Amino acid sequence: MPTSIRRPSSLPLVILLVALLTTPPPALAQIRIAGAIAGTVTDSSDAVVPGAAVQMVDELTAIGKDTVTNASGGFVFPDLSFGSYRVTVTLEGFHTAVYEHVKVESSRTTDLRIKLQVGALDEKVQVQGVTPVLEMTSNVVSTTVNNKALQELPLNGRSTFAFARLMLGTQTPSNSGDTHYNGMPGGTINGTIDGINNASNGFKSGGTSFFATVPPRLGAMEEVTIETAGLGADAGAEGAVNLKFITKRGTNQYHGSGFEQLLHDGLIANSYFNDARGLPKARLRQHDFGGNLGGPLPPGNLKDKLFFFINYETAYIPRTQNRSNTMLTAEAQQGIFRYQTATGEIRTANLLQIAAQNGFQSTVDPTIASLLAKQNQAIPNGTLASSNDPLRTTSLVWLEPNKLIQPYPTTRLDLQVTPRLAWTASWNLYGSKDYGRRQWPLPDV
Repeated sequence: MPTSIRRPSSLPLVILLVALLTTPPPALAQIRIAGAIAGTVTDSSDAVVPGAAVQMVDELTAIGKDTVTNASGGFVFPDLSFGSYRVTVTLEGFHTAVYEHVKVESSRTTDLRIKLQVGALDEKVQVQGVTPVLEMTSNVVSTTVNNKALQELPLNGRSTFAFARLMLGTQTPSNSGDTHYNGMPGGTINGTIDGINNASNGFKSGGTSFFATVPPRLGAMEEVTIETAGLGADAGAEGAVNLKFITKRGTNQYHGSGFEQLLHDGLIANSYFNDARGLPKARLRQHDFGGNLGGPLPPGNLKDKLFFFINYETAYIPRTQNRSNTMLTAEAQQGIFRYQTATGEIRTANLLQIAAQNGFQSTVDPTIASLLAKQNQAIPNGTLASSNDPLRTTSLVWLEPNKLIQPYPTTRLDLQVTPRLAWTASWNLYGSKDYGRRQWPLPDV
């Protein structure tokens, strides 16, 4: 009887290859972002239990790992992505111990103390929801803000960078946006996304690094971890303070979401200064929209091993802004120069007459005259206001329309190559298209 051989689908490999070929050269992670689960197994008398079988399963992807407790009853699962895990411990003569929803956070070790009870192997003792509370394997001082808090805490906009201020020892002066930690200079701050440096101040030359080249967006981030003291070699010697932003990852089930946020000037009162100068309310409208999708890639030879996450957000901002330009008063345009003496006396001099008396040109230069005429054409389109030098100049103020579009795409791939080898890649981009502003409120400028 003839037989047929079913060849595994190569579609996931093709998708992965295309993604790698169409993206810029990668930057390797400089900061360790993986977490871990470490534990010790004992019996009811607190004696350590060597040789117990320990299985760990990622509850997001169903990928598992196995190990055996050592002579001291200890075990460790290193290099884990953030998420929720199930840990099962079995040994003949003891109840099976099952720890559900063991939380792992980036760059932190979740410590388990597992006590086995004497009994049949097929009977289970279950423990729910273990979260890292006390760091027992490292001296690092850190705080992690997870996705639930990111979604529920108040936020002005959709950049999550402000959450890095939720740490003891943070100082933000009221008269400045600069943020510092434990009194250290701003150049010690190192902001990263998935372990890649994301601070514009890459040379640590001073000032502040509390900003991001690519703003970490709310829909794309899973965690924000702030490390301010006790950093070890795994911090990459990048700074004394690490701000770690971690993107979401795909799971073995498809999940997606969408959002739309609208800011409209119809719900905002006019400013005091606009009212005082008789200016209308500025047109401020911001439309943030987007969504995300994550899950396994199509089945094939990478089935249950390759997962993706895509987030796309756009900020569409049509608006008007107060613009002003300084121009000469009508009197000054005729060559009349007013000035104040040291005693406060206001004096007047006709510069064109003085020039004529000294043999120079007594009329305004034609190029200057054309520029002044152009500026005067703009006066009906704005409001004249006082300037810093009211004796000779005035200020023309008007509302200038402007449109700004900012896209924020994010992509992440996670591949479990072997039970002990995982590969992760993420791509974050920030774009800004500004349609510009006119120098004067004239249609042909």
